[in-house]
Amino acid sequence: MRFWKSLLSVLTILLFCLSITTMAFAKGGGGGGGGGGNGNSAASKGNSNAAPGSAAKNTGSSAMKSGSASQTGDPAQTGDASGKVKGPKSLRDGEAHPSQKGLQRAYSNIVANGASPRAQEALRTLIDSRGGAVPDTGDDSTTPGDGTDTTTPGTGTDTNTPTTGTATPSTPPSESEVIADASNLDTIANDPQTISALTADATVKSDLTAIAQSTFNDVRTLSKKEAKSKAFKQVGNFFAEINEPVKAVQSLEQAALVEPADNTVYKQINEVLKETGPKNYTFYLNGKKPSFDTPPVVENNRLLIPLRSVSESLGATVQWNPETKTATITKDGREIVLKAGDTTASVDGKTVSLEAPGKIGNGNRMIVPLRFISETLKNEVSYYPESQLVVIK
Repeated sequence: MRFWKSLLSVLTILLFCLSITTMAFAKGGGGGGGGGGNGNSAASKGNSNAAPGSAAKNTGSSAMKSGSASQTGDPAQTGDASGKVKGPKSLRDGEAHPSQKGLQRAYSNIVANGASPRAQEALRTLIDSRGGAVPDTGDDSTTPGDGTDTTTPGTGTDTNTPTTGTATPSTPPSESEVIADASNLDTIANDPQTISALTADATVKSDLTAIAQSTFNDVRTLSKKEAKSKAFKQVGNFFAEINEPVKAVQSLEQAALVEPADNTVYKQINEVLKETGPKNYTFYLNGKKPSFDTPPVVENNRLLIPLRSVSESLGATVQWNPETKTATITKDGREIVLKAGDTTASVDGKTVSLEAPGKIGNGNRMIVPLRFISETLKNEVSYYPESQLVVIK
């Protein structure tokens, strides 16, 4: 009898231990499942204390199977059914993903320098739209996204670190994206603290110059004249502020071609040119730079320009009589007769005085006072002496 009581006691103890073991195992399995289900456990955050071999492994496998951003290291390289990338513009262009180091360092610098909120937001947008991660400057309000951890589960890999790679063929940017990029560049250009931070770092300037050049190319595709002209001016303003005058003028000249009557674009060109210390005159006729067959000259503070080149650019026809050295210009029923060396001219049969006589210049070409010929042909002339810029429209 005593034997059976002892055996019963042993069995009771064994059943109690088995019960405790089963409960502990069930509790550990449930926690692992929860971590894989909601992504909030230690395993989902790549914590070293995670239960080995369960949720972390399963979550990492799921990421690999789905081809997600965590696997590629670039959260922006997502594609559609055709396999075309719909991510940052650098990828849309089919180019290698650019380094984000300069942009990220620029953002940290401008925040430290107290740049305006609009400029900070513009730079954040440029970084984010190109697949980069906005640096954490200690202000939660500047962190993009919803605050979720972008660390690859179970691997410890931080997807916030931009990577480089060869992009797949992709669709071109939309017009709204191009307009937004140009606007962001303009916002950055108009903030002194931001520009100071950008131009002080060669890598930063190089990255943003490349972005601005890409945006310039994209602006060419815009369909609406007003938006196209405005975007070219914004990109030109950015180039001017980062001390790239040649690129600035090129962009502004495109704006002039789109809207030749826009005085603001010529004022911008004037501001750029006067900083470079111009040595020659720059001409724009109806938004285009004319090609002169003989160079303009200045005599008695009067600018003399090639008669034929300018007149024909303004839509007039020119006839030349070599024997009498007389030019006849006609446009819209108006007739102007000029003789080399004379201080007067005939306009529709009426004699008018010239501020300087016409003369034969280099290449046996007649040159005449700029203002007389332009205004007589009913064109407006603007002269910017500080940059030697002449605009006829």
